Amino acid sequence: MRISRAALIVLLLLLVALAAAGCGKDASPERDPSSSASAQQLPEGWPEEIELPAGSRIKNSLSADDQRSVSVETDDTLAEIVTYFETELAAWQAEQTGDAATELSAFLTWTREGDRFTLIVSEAAAVRTFVASVAPVELDPTASQP
Repeated sequence: MRISRAALIVLLLLLVALAAAGCGKDASPERDPSSSASAQQLPEGWPEEIELPAGSRIKNSLSADDQRSVSVETDDTLAEIVTYFETELAAWQAEQTGDAATELSAFLTWTREGDRFTLIVSEAAAVRTFVASVAPVELDPTASQP
């Protein structure tokens, strides 16, 4: 089953909105804020080599078909989040980089071995939120359609 580009974008934006509003149930137990999010808190099928920044608080996660997404709160700044993922995904091919970020938001993408990693960051409050998503290139809403 293919997920339409519009449906996936709406889902990602909804996850960001829920995290920003604090409406989602916190999926992460109390833990040392200096530790990174553990694999058991990430959606099933999340690539083991992609860790979230230390202190990340997972608000929602989703695993559907080949799409894995996570909505996260952090005390890091937008620039720190972007820099973290640029380093974390150094082995991936950057498609849309931090140069496209504004003062309040960023939308970045990387690809590797047929997968696309998408990062949407919002700095609309004291606590920043981001949605990270991994999907095959042909399912990703940022992929150009024929």
